[in-house]
Amino acid sequence: MFHIGESWRGDAEALSRELAGVAGVHEASVLLADRVAYLKVSQLQWDETEVRRLIDATF
Repeated sequence: MFHIGESWRGDAEALSRELAGVAGVHEASVLLADRVAYLKVSQLQWDETEVRRLIDATF
């Protein structure tokens, strides 16, 4: 689970798709009302750096 920036007004579906496209991410859901992104990842193979880059862009 990752927190989304409080003032971010982007497209939650688009961010979900971007996150789901990261290596090792099996599923991604962004819930804008709750300001969170939930990810299902392969613990050994996911690209945490890329996920954090996308999440950091919401702040």
